[in-house]
Amino acid sequence: MKSKVANRPPLRTDIWAALHLSSPGTEPHDYTRRQIPFASFQSLADLLITDLDMLGMCLGISAKTLGKRAKSGLFSVRESKRLDVLISVVQSSIELFEGDVLAAAAFLRSPSRAFNLKAPLEMLDARGDARAVIDLIGRLEHGIVV
Repeated sequence: MKSKVANRPPLRTDIWAALHLSSPGTEPHDYTRRQIPFASFQSLADLLITDLDMLGMCLGISAKTLGKRAKSGLFSVRESKRLDVLISVVQSSIELFEGDVLAAAAFLRSPSRAFNLKAPLEMLDARGDARAVIDLIGRLEHGIVV
């Protein structure tokens, strides 16, 4: 399943707004039951300049399940929680690159010595290694070379 590669995304610092989602903690209702629309996932794949299957794999979501979610239009609550984590990582990466979405996307897709030449996106699978990616971004923000 391929994503439509959009024209270069505009430089934005609020990834949540770019994906037409409210950021965590801004809605008064029970945030833990939120289901993210498939359209937001497609927009995220376009923004990261990657295809849907690759992004799904990074989240531990199979191509078959992605097909089902495309038809239903929504991710499950459990899958949405993983997407929220990914979106938070993308937001942190955009902040690291001072709003440059293209640089942030390239960083997330590129092999990193900190992860034995795995890309930060590859660390975000179902094992929940998002903390390691956030820690790497924090070290880079503070000038700690990895």
